[in-house]
Amino acid sequence: MPKKVCRTISELTSRRWLLLDPAERVGRLNRTLIGWANYFFLGPVSNAYRAVDQHAHGRLRWWLCNKHKQPGQGTARFPDSYLY
Repeated sequence: MPKKVCRTISELTSRRWLLLDPAERVGRLNRTLIGWANYFFLGPVSNAYRAVDQHAHGRLRWWLCNKHKQPGQGTARFPDSYLY
């Protein structure tokens, strides 16, 4: 798993950003993920893309649950269709 981009995703979804607007956080995450994908677009990287995508989904759900004070993992309230 690409460790540096996952650390960046974790930092962008940490507790200290709970007061910010979700659209702003998602915008920052999208810029980071698009930049990473454009840099590594050559070669067989589908496993890396999948790992980063799953990490980003999990962290964004975690951040949204904490922001809205919802218990659990957030898969029911924030499904994939909501995240996209």
